[in-house]
Formats: sequence, structure tokens, C-alpha cells
Amino acid sequence: MLDHEEDVRQEGETPLPENGERESGTPGFCGKCGAPLTEGVKFCGKCGVSVDGSPSGQEFQQLAESAKAAADVQEEARADDAPPNSENQDTNNRQAVKDALKMIKTWVERIAGIALIIFLYWAFFTKKPILDVQNMVFEQYSSRSLKEAVNLSIPEPAWEKEKLGKKHYMVTVSGFCPDLYSNIEIIFDVNYSGGDAYGSVEGVRLDGEYYDDLFSIGIVMEAIY
Repeated sequence: MLDHEEDVRQEGETPLPENGERESGTPGFCGKCGAPLTEGVKFCGKCGVSVDGSPSGQEFQQLAESAKAAADVQEEARADDAPPNSENQDTNNRQAVKDALKMIKTWVERIAGIALIIFLYWAFFTKKPILDVQNMVFEQYSSRSLKEAVNLSIPEPAWEKEKLGKKHYMVTVSGFCPDLYSNIEIIFDVNYSGGDAYGSVEGVRLDGEYYDDLFSIGIVMEAIY
């Protein structure tokens, strides 16, 4: 027969199992920490775990924070997938158009500047022997320019030039002259000196025949003027 002390247990204490350890979750003790529980309580006074299996205040707070974090992640994902704001898009489009127009304007100004430089170079530094001969006045024949005289006497004159040197050119004008009833060609020798052009009649052709004597040149020039 067992001793009386072994049969006596403290009042309110749950018997131990055969292995000498309390099972978690047995009535009267916390299933987590094993602390004794007061009858009717819902949470352990030591660790705070729920006696009936529902989450404790601390666990509930952790669950709420986890749910909030998951909701924030979903909201950020939706924001990333959402289409861009139409107002912001319109603003960006208008700015892009402004930038493109500004770039085009810059290039147009550059091209215009280059074109102006080329024109000025052509106007002031390029030799223009045909134009210079056309503007010449042979006063022994008339006060009109050579171009005016040729346009009055030759219906469709043809002007040509040939470069003989850095400042030396040969200019010819040809066409049918009704006064001589012949195809004529007048050859001018042009030289440049100090920016000015100096020209003289070198010879003439009448129906293909070349003449360089003063008499033949005079006849053709008189017919022109």
C-alpha cells in the first residue's frame, strides 16, 4: 500500500501524468508555459496566450500588423500597374513638343547663318565674270550696258565663261543677230585686279568664221549697239 503522502495532493493541483510532466493545454494549466490558470480566465496571466485557442492581444496585434503590411504591398502593386495620370501625360507631351520645336528653331537658325555666310562669300569674294561683262559699258558705242545692248539685238543670247587663270577668264555671248543676218559670237578677255574687272573684245565669229581685226570687231559691235 502506497504511503499516505503520495496519495495526498495539494488542493486545486492537477495530477501529473505518469512521466511526471504536465501536458500542455490540460485544464487548470497554460498550454504554452504550463502556469496554473484561474477558473474562468480566457488568457494566461503569465505569457498572455489565449486559453481557448483564440489569439491573444499580442498575437492579435501581430496579425493586424501583418495584414496591414500585406495590404500596403498590394496597394503599391496596384499603383505601379495603374495607367499614368492623363493630366501629367498631357503636361509631359506639351513639354516634349516645346523641346522639339526649340531644337528645330536652333537648327533653322544655324542653317540660316551658314547660308548667309555662303551668300556673302559668293557676293564679295567669288569672281562673277559673266555678270561683270554684262555690266560693262563700251562708251565708244553707247552708254548702255552690254547686257542691255545684247538683249535688244539678239533674241535669245547664250552666255558662257572659261577660266584661264586665277584672275583671268574668257566670256562669250552668242546668238542670231537679225541686223547682220548671221550667227555671231563675241569673245571677251576678262582680267581681275584689285577687286575690279577689266574686259576687252578679243575677237568675233560670223557664221563660224573667226575674226580678230578691229574692222570686223567694229562691225559686230555696231550691230549689237
